Amino acid sequence: MRVLSRPWATLVVVLALLGGMFLSTPAQAAGTGSVIGKVLSSIDGVTAPHEGAYVGLTPVDADGQPVGAEVGDWTGTGGTFSLLGLENGTYRARILPSPEGREVGGLGYEYYDDKWSPYDVTLITVSGGQVALPDITLQQVGWITGTVRDAQGTPLPNIWVSVSDSAMSGGYSVQTDANGRYDSRTGDYTGNTIPGSYQVEASVFTGQGEQAYDRALATVQVSAKQGATQDLVIQPLQTAVFTVLDTDGSPLRRAPLELLLQRTPGGPWEAPQYGPIETDDEGHFRFTEGINYKIRFLLPQGYVGTAVPEYWDGPEGAGSSAPEDAAVLSWEGEPLMRRFTVQLEAPAVTASTPTITGTAQVGQTLTAIPGTWGPGDVDLTYTWKAGGAIVGSDQPTYRPTDADLGKTITVTVTGTKTGHTSTTRTSTPTAAVTAAPVEEIQTGEVTISGTPRAGKILTADPGTWTPSEVELTYAWLADGVVIAGAAEATYVVSNAVAGQRISVRVTGTIDDRTAVATSAETGAVVGVLSTSKPRITGKTKVGKKLKVKAGPWGPGEVKLSYQWLRNGKVIKRATGRSYRLTKKDKGKRIQVRVTGKKGDFATAKVTSAKSKKVKR
Repeated sequence: MRVLSRPWATLVVVLALLGGMFLSTPAQAAGTGSVIGKVLSSIDGVTAPHEGAYVGLTPVDADGQPVGAEVGDWTGTGGTFSLLGLENGTYRARILPSPEGREVGGLGYEYYDDKWSPYDVTLITVSGGQVALPDITLQQVGWITGTVRDAQGTPLPNIWVSVSDSAMSGGYSVQTDANGRYDSRTGDYTGNTIPGSYQVEASVFTGQGEQAYDRALATVQVSAKQGATQDLVIQPLQTAVFTVLDTDGSPLRRAPLELLLQRTPGGPWEAPQYGPIETDDEGHFRFTEGINYKIRFLLPQGYVGTAVPEYWDGPEGAGSSAPEDAAVLSWEGEPLMRRFTVQLEAPAVTASTPTITGTAQVGQTLTAIPGTWGPGDVDLTYTWKAGGAIVGSDQPTYRPTDADLGKTITVTVTGTKTGHTSTTRTSTPTAAVTAAPVEEIQTGEVTISGTPRAGKILTADPGTWTPSEVELTYAWLADGVVIAGAAEATYVVSNAVAGQRISVRVTGTIDDRTAVATSAETGAVVGVLSTSKPRITGKTKVGKKLKVKAGPWGPGEVKLSYQWLRNGKVIKRATGRSYRLTKKDKGKRIQVRVTGKKGDFATAKVTSAKSKKVKR
């Protein structure tokens, strides 16, 4: 069954996304970290520094949710900005081209880096030092237009069309006009389509008693100052609408349905993992193609009528009290739209022959299904017999023992009600009770402890497996692929899996039986760079040039940056591989701090030894 939700226009409250956009005075924090960078703008193919842009940092938690106030700075001449005094932590950055969010030239605002919304952005980590961001280029926005039509080609008005970064991120919506046209520029929050890839989705939302429709999806590439056209076609889904009526023919409102789902033809039946599942105020409930169903209609909470629950046993059936008599709602070869009316009935003033469900096997539970008894509430008692001898009473279930081997089981149900004669009915005997099967392996819940960082040890906890004799083996995986040689309960993380997510697969074996359980994946592995202590060369004399030899860093290519220090303090604008000594350096000791960065690796910083005091 497809679950159709509300339009994306109501997905995100604007204050949650754009709150604080129109700032008057940038705020600053009080800490030891800093973030610097430059903002450029690309207007009509010309890229230049952008003065007057606002750069704001918001502290966020591990889930990317804000945990503090935004701090910000306006770019000056040359487009540079500097956010100082930052507390250690993770930040989300947004960049506005002007106090109004957009200016002449059609520049869009963005979240670092190149994201039009705060979903799936690149976060900035501050650890007490300076973080220099790559140049940020604001771009002119584009737009998306198109027409939404039905399968017959008819334009559809008032359809919600959402625009988002991806299927898993939030987005904003715009409605089609009377001619089925939509234009991202007309939406409240869809006008900021900076260059990039977007998912466009159109949906039709109809009531439980109406035809259902599939959503239309497309990926659109937007370029600066250009429109992208994406037409969408919404296809109808095979639909079956049930109208559930009370015994008097009135709609049964908010009546629960008990469902069994078969996701593939011939596959297992399973209970749904969603809810509530109930009729609407008109007694309607709608199913759509893709899953087969068995349906039991139940009664609303607080119901005071005389109807009893029943299984649907087909369009020509009169309802059934037994699940094995339930019909299957399937789709192959059926029309696009079907309607069924189900009128629940009051119980007959008779007794039903009870049935037994379950397997007649030692240790398995047998359950008595008494059927329909009435009228109204009837007190039922149960007597179980094995080979004609009483073995249990007063319970609707019975579990055969070794003493019942080879014997058939029956249950006798007696119904009593004040003012009525007691009635007794006996089920048909089961098959002869068989021995219990060999115990199957029951897997434990596999978990991983430890930090997913190169050099750290991850430990697998297999949970509790039964029977206790089961032998466990391990296989560690990176992004689902087995890691060669990693077959112990612990795994030492290496740089070879940097950026990948680790899981462990545990296999239990006993005799010829095998079971497998796999843990959830860790977060992405953080690699650890190999570093060298930088060495300063040159004469420590005013006017002379000092150079740094960074030494080997790895693995592979590592991006290195430099910061020269005077008596341990940062020398402004001294960020090159060399530094010419000035009068300010006289009598001071010079150092250089080398910072290494590489993709999925943790940033590493190493500071050289102090130089001799600088002479005149």
